[in-house]
Amino acid sequence: MRLFACLLLAVFFASCLVFPLVALAADAQGPAGIQPIPPSEAVNRVDTLMGKGYLALGSVVDRLALLVFGAAAVCALAAFFTGWAFFKKVLGMLALVALGLLVFYLAPFLVGVTKGIAVHFS
Repeated sequence: MRLFACLLLAVFFASCLVFPLVALAADAQGPAGIQPIPPSEAVNRVDTLMGKGYLALGSVVDRLALLVFGAAAVCALAAFFTGWAFFKKVLGMLALVALGLLVFYLAPFLVGVTKGIAVHFS
């Protein structure tokens, strides 16, 4: 087992040394004939992808939160019969879901603030 781990580690380190050299030896077109793109184009593509992903997740997160809040209401009614310990767990679940919703809805604001600060210091 120890020999296998050593061989795996040696292959990993050898690949870390060889693959960058192969990449440097490739022509300006890049591997497999793929044209390189400028960093600004990459940033625009990633930004577009993240925006579409956020919009797609918006409806899913709303419905999932509604489902969890409904389940928490049913659990709160059940906690009336089972005791205080179960009700504390339900309150903890509600707090975590509310925190998740807050982070999800504040994400665009926090990204905007971070971009504004970055523009200010650049």
